[in-house]
Amino acid sequence: RSLERLSMEYVDLYLIHWPVSEKTADTWRAMEQIKAQGLARAIGVSNFEPRHLDELMGGANVVPSVNQVELHPNLQQHHIRAANAAIGCLTQAWSPLKKAQVMSDATIGRIADELGVTPAQTVLRWLLQSGIATVPKSVRQHRIRENRDVSSFSLSPDQIAAIDSLDSGDRVGPDPEDRDF
Repeated sequence: RSLERLSMEYVDLYLIHWPVSEKTADTWRAMEQIKAQGLARAIGVSNFEPRHLDELMGGANVVPSVNQVELHPNLQQHHIRAANAAIGCLTQAWSPLKKAQVMSDATIGRIADELGVTPAQTVLRWLLQSGIATVPKSVRQHRIRENRDVSSFSLSPDQIAAIDSLDSGDRVGPDPEDRDF
């Protein structure tokens, strides 16, 4: 039905949006069938903590291609990144700019000024240099262009360390461990 609504023969990536322990195994088996039928080129998950990944992998035949989690300078999710890496799953950041809140951070602003780029570009470059995929959201054409132009500069090890030091555990979205489905 989704493919009909999209007028597509397949999707590139199909995700389970939230972990639901009693339903995850059945849903994942269905996702594996969707991939096997060629209806999705890749399948993955969103908001899965390491324990959710462990539960999933207990009965899975296919490793998730991606685990899309809230990740930005104030919520760096090292434990999830390590769990993803251990099974060969790519970490992808949602809300990489923390709903634009990181744009006013003094450290990020200082680094952006040093590089002659925007705070958003600084954060997106930090994510890429940290091995994290990201898809920043914007509806403004100039910001979409800005967000795309992050390969013309690099952050120094000191600049990366400065952004790494901003991890406070602060979220903008709900915590998957607190969600009761």
